[in-house]
Amino acid sequence: MSGWLVSPRGGWRVSRAGLFVLALALQGCGPTSVFGTPPTGGTPSPSPSPSPMTSPTPIPAIVVSAPGLVVDSGSPTDPNFGQATLPFGALGLTTTLTLTPSYATFTITLDPATCGSGVNTVVTITPVTATTYAVESNAAGICKATITSPSAITTTLWFTVNQTGLNVS
Repeated sequence: MSGWLVSPRGGWRVSRAGLFVLALALQGCGPTSVFGTPPTGGTPSPSPSPSPMTSPTPIPAIVVSAPGLVVDSGSPTDPNFGQATLPFGALGLTTTLTLTPSYATFTITLDPATCGSGVNTVVTITPVTATTYAVESNAAGICKATITSPSAITTTLWFTVNQTGLNVS
């Protein structure tokens, strides 16, 4: 895959242009995922042997894309080290976050412990469509968001906001 940097865990790809795509790879209908939390509830029951013409229906993956989205490579002690991070270089900047599959409606939950509140809220996320969100940087800091799909698949996305003379990672 020339032009792509793939993480050792698989599923995360960064193009040379800096557009980051995070894919939650769920193979078939199995309960294991490379990233995120698989749906819960119930025990898998044995299935009949598949005929040569059938294959399992894959569970849709959550794909997150935004200009400048990266895998944090700062310090191993950073809370977001090795994870999807959307950095902002200043306050008052807005970018677009797109989630797929495009037929789904997602829920984005900001962690109050890391994202702050009121005038100290690190980012504000406003839905534009069911799969597109405007993200605005409001205060310096780091913020953890959880994205949940209708099928209860989740993934984590971090936001960092820097001010002049302050580096947050």
